[in-house]
This record gives sequence, C-alpha cells and structure tokens, in this order.
Amino acid sequence: MLSLKRRNPVRRLPQPVLAFMFRRLFHALDLLHNECRIAHTDIKEANILLPADSSIMTEFEKQELEQPSLMKEVDGSTVYLSRKMGIPRTFGAPVLCDFGSAVPLDDGLEHREDIQPNFYRSPEVILDIPWTYKVDIWNVGCMIWDAFQGEHLFTGHDAEHNTYRGRAHLSEIIALLGPPPLSLLAQANLRSKFFSDDGSLHPHLE
Repeated sequence: MLSLKRRNPVRRLPQPVLAFMFRRLFHALDLLHNECRIAHTDIKEANILLPADSSIMTEFEKQELEQPSLMKEVDGSTVYLSRKMGIPRTFGAPVLCDFGSAVPLDDGLEHREDIQPNFYRSPEVILDIPWTYKVDIWNVGCMIWDAFQGEHLFTGHDAEHNTYRGRAHLSEIIALLGPPPLSLLAQANLRSKFFSDDGSLHPHLE
C-alpha cells in the first residue's frame, strides 16, 4: 500500500480502492481478535499488501526494451539506474502482514507494552494503561483519516524538541476529542506526568 501511494502523483490511493481495502482489513481484524485472540499492534501502510495486476510489469518490460536503463561498472559490478513502476489498473484482495509484534491476549495477563507506530498510538499506550484489542481499532481509525485526507490526523510532533513526544500527541488528541474520562485516567501509570488531580492537562502541555 505504501509504495503504491508514493507512486501516485496525488500521494493517495483512489477512494474505491481505499474503501475496499479497509473493509477487508476490518474482516481480517474480526478474525484476528475474535477467533485467534490476537492483537496485531503494528498496523500501518507498509504492513498492508495490495496484489496488483501484471500490467505494470508488462509496461515496465516494454519501457526497458524501448529505452534501456542507464548502467555503469562499479568495482566489477554492473549498476543500473532504477526505473519507476507505474500504477496498476486493478488490485487484488489486500493482505495484512508482519505479525512480528502481534500479542496474544487470551493469556490472562495485563498488557502495557509500548506498541504501535507513533502516529497511531492510542491513549492507552501513551498513558501506560492496560490495553486490549481496541488499540488496533484506534490504529485503523487514524489510518482511515490519513488515507483519505492525505495527511496525518495526529503527528505527535513536539516543536520544542523537534521530534515525536507522547505529550504532544496527547495534546493533539485532547484538542480534537476532549479530555479522557477520569475512569480511564485512574488506570494510567503516567497520569501525574500529564494531568492534574482533577483530570485537566498540565498547563505547560496545552
């Protein structure tokens, strides 16, 4: 999905393709959560494969025959100038891949592991709250916005440190959705780092 998006001049996939892809992704998560009892925890564009028709390879071969790529010899090896691939005309069924970070949740344990891509981290993960399968749904919800709008819903970019910071991410979430309920904050190991006793965000984080 990621490489196809980058090849598209508008930096996003057609809406019918996105709708089909996310519908299939939710079917995959239904199986993963309800049958396999596993949270994926690392859902991102790079981990969704979209099989494409062979037309791009046919066109690639045609271009190479008509205008061979530039080449040169470097230390006895031939190095070719790369050629951009085109955009497929049709797509196959999307596949959710890379289960290296998947976590079984039927083990009776409390899970507080630091998971998820930065842009898609859920409030539970940021605040060190026990999380469940719902973190995958939050993850996909943010992805849907990103995919259709062509920009991140949340970035977590801290201008002071010029990097991702949980406090910046949390501020963005609260600005859009409002403060988290006190019942949720009561479970947070990092509550005092971000919030006062009444549940309001520390002034210096706003």
